[in-house]
Amino acid sequence: MEKIKDMKGVFVEKKEGCFALHYRGYRGDEEEVRKVFRDFVVKHPPRKVIEGKKVLEALYTDQDKGRAVADFLRLTGWNGREPVIYIGDDVTDLYAFRKVKELGGTALFVGEEKPPEADGVLRNVQEVYSFLRKLAT
Repeated sequence: MEKIKDMKGVFVEKKEGCFALHYRGYRGDEEEVRKVFRDFVVKHPPRKVIEGKKVLEALYTDQDKGRAVADFLRLTGWNGREPVIYIGDDVTDLYAFRKVKELGGTALFVGEEKPPEADGVLRNVQEVYSFLRKLAT
C-alpha cells in the first residue's frame, strides 16, 4: 500500500475490521490502483471484498452496514416505533437497505437505477436535499 502515497486522489479509509481504498479523485490508470489493492489482499486475505463506485473495500470481520444500522439503533435506544430511513449510493449500502426494510423502514438509493434492495430512488444529491427538506417540514 506504500505505492498509493504517490497516487494523487487515492486514499485509504481505515474502519473497524476493514479498510476501503478510495480512488474517485484519481486521474491515472484505475487498473494501477486495483493492482495495488489486489497485491495487498493476496498477502492479507480478507473475508470479503466489495467493489463500489471508485472504492474497493476489504472486510476482515463479518461487520457490514446492515449490522452497523442494527447496532446504531440498539445503542441509541430505538424502540421500533419511529420510522427509519436510510439513504445510500453504493453497493456497500445494500446490506443496510436489507436491514432497514427488515425493520419496516425505508431504503432510498441515490443514483439512476433502483437496486432490488431499495424502496425508491433519489437521482442525485439535489434530490436528497429536497427530500430531506420536505421530511423536515
